[in-house]
Amino acid sequence: MANSLNGLGPAFDVVRRGVADGVLPTSVLAIASQRGLIAIEAYGATSIGARYLIASITKPIFVASLLKLVERGLVLINDPVARFIPSFGEGGRARVTLWHLLTHTSGLDDGPTMARLFATPADPDALRATALNSPLLFAPGTQYAYCNASYIVMAEIIRAATGIDHDAHLEGTILRPLSMVDTTYVPPEDGRTQPVHRPDGTSDAGGSTLHGLKFPAGGLWSTAADLICFGQMLLGGGEREGVRILSRAAHRVMTQLHTEGIPTNNADGTFASGYGLGLAKAVAHRWQAPSAELTSADGYGHGGATGTLLWVEPEADLVFVFLTNRLGLDSPQARLALNAAIAAMTA
Repeated sequence: MANSLNGLGPAFDVVRRGVADGVLPTSVLAIASQRGLIAIEAYGATSIGARYLIASITKPIFVASLLKLVERGLVLINDPVARFIPSFGEGGRARVTLWHLLTHTSGLDDGPTMARLFATPADPDALRATALNSPLLFAPGTQYAYCNASYIVMAEIIRAATGIDHDAHLEGTILRPLSMVDTTYVPPEDGRTQPVHRPDGTSDAGGSTLHGLKFPAGGLWSTAADLICFGQMLLGGGEREGVRILSRAAHRVMTQLHTEGIPTNNADGTFASGYGLGLAKAVAHRWQAPSAELTSADGYGHGGATGTLLWVEPEADLVFVFLTNRLGLDSPQARLALNAAIAAMTA
């Protein structure tokens, strides 16, 4: 296998074994450079063109669309949220800025929003209201605490600044220009959509829990090919195949480390945080994956709650896309395969 995959065989072997052993329900692994796709393989009852719920890989795609507003002079990264949503300034939230939302340092309590997200029936208006009225758990900027509610708030900022909903803005600024034709909040019933397997053994063939919510923090479905396109755009400094999506300045701000010196606290202790704008950064001894491993300080990406991972390593000229479909999956396959891919690309 290694010869046919340009030295990347060990990375694909990790994923193949994960599916064969039953750790992963299915998987698609794709590896590319800025020049093009190097290798792609599908394992289990799936195909290389299958559409997966990418969960929080939605975040960097959404943030790229939001940065288009910064480029157009419509918003400032350090704007108070209340500039666009006056009612948000109540309840002690007047100091929360867009930067805080982008870096998970706002202090917003994510618990009520996540409870509402999975309530039955799905109610987008109630979800929006819950997020916009989130109480603060700590002073903005003093801690890092992963927060999905902040993305719903940012979707409202897009609506206030442009007059259109965030999904239409995303389509026009990122998905259509990059020809990400299979990336959507509501996948068509075309037989290509992988079910989401839940920890209790049940599955949802179409991710119906999220349908109608257009959840900007984790509701997109996509394919390996589409995510390679997005990753190549990031690897190319905001440009892919002659089409510029982000300015070099916006790309730089999005991919640099923003949370240095801001701690993240959880039941296991206090740790260094590593986050750009909508993108995770590798930090030594970080409690969340990916840890430092073989990644570089210039690398960035995002994982998803369905076990997915998109990672870009500029030093290795690497775009790494790992798709699978078990909610709450906590397995090392993505990180093991990423290490093997980085090693192969830097040999």
